[in-house]
Amino acid sequence: MEMKDNFGSKGYTLIELMIVIAILGIMGGILIPRGSSYQKYRLKVYAEQLCEDIRFVRHWNMNNEGNCHLALSTQHYRIVKNTAIYKRVDLPLKYNIYFTQGKETLRFTSKGVPRMGGCSIRIADTKLKASMEITVVPASGRVLLKDEIIQN
Repeated sequence: MEMKDNFGSKGYTLIELMIVIAILGIMGGILIPRGSSYQKYRLKVYAEQLCEDIRFVRHWNMNNEGNCHLALSTQHYRIVKNTAIYKRVDLPLKYNIYFTQGKETLRFTSKGVPRMGGCSIRIADTKLKASMEITVVPASGRVLLKDEIIQN
């Protein structure tokens, strides 16, 4: 006579469940970005985007007829071609743009030189208390992004 097991094979053992939870924990630790390093990465992305947009405006004025400029505000900036808004970038609430007073509009000549002289623009993460700086060189119009995050 054979004995039948009443429990059957419905379900998982405790060891199997613990192994699955451990694997999920390890994957979560690897895949979920770290808090402050991810925030610094986002700050760098916004600074690089603004830097590239300034370079775009400079390049446009050097190679095309017409007027193109970049208008800065503390929470957003706009690229304006002639009188039409070509692009508008709104920053999240915790990011601010700081610029020299009177330099809220960046215009370049057909030679790529800034019309109002050079300037420094900082994009800051107010919660992380960190910022990155973009410099527009007055003599040449060259646009530089400092590759370091400044802790405020």
